[in-house]
Amino acid sequence: MSKYLFFDLEYATCKTNSIKICEFGYVLTDEKFEIIEKNNLIINSGIEVKAWDKYALKNILTRTREYYESCPSFEDYYPQIKGLINGACYVIEFSFKRDVRALNGECKRYELPSIDYKFCDTQEIYKVITNTKDIVGLANMLKKLDVERKDLVHDAANDAYNTMLALKKMLQVSEISFQSLIKKHPTVVVKTQGFVIKSNKGFDADKKKIV
Repeated sequence: MSKYLFFDLEYATCKTNSIKICEFGYVLTDEKFEIIEKNNLIINSGIEVKAWDKYALKNILTRTREYYESCPSFEDYYPQIKGLINGACYVIEFSFKRDVRALNGECKRYELPSIDYKFCDTQEIYKVITNTKDIVGLANMLKKLDVERKDLVHDAANDAYNTMLALKKMLQVSEISFQSLIKKHPTVVVKTQGFVIKSNKGFDADKKKIV
């Protein structure tokens, strides 16, 4: 049985080059998108009170700072997160721009080995399926696909679930299997290895230059 892992993150702070994760939400499904497991790992970001993103706490995050701080650290969750990622046949993210970099950053921060894997970018899948160059956010994508999203918004597990719904609908509308899609459009596949993210477009996604 092929396993698909959809994951999403929320942040205690998302300052450039200093992102600190406070939620790792995921949905693990089979190839028919039947849910095997759904969970949200709530993470103590290990930062001082003054370092928290006050706007995020007030307007985005669905839990209190005190609750996050009562939970295990990323280091504690690392074996579980690595096991989930490496145990899946396909890892699917909405956009690699921050979440995969954030995971790499936290691994570096705690001096943990790089989690090396290939993953598919749903934002890129949407572009190739709809033949657009527009960058569309998850909420807007669901609206355009006429998919009813699962709230709470900005709960990492629910956003991972919403990402799964978006991919499922795109495949249904296009009448194409996931395996056929990535074979036909290899640019939707991205890889991270040794803390470096590379796409099939021929450029280093971290350094933003031709390689």
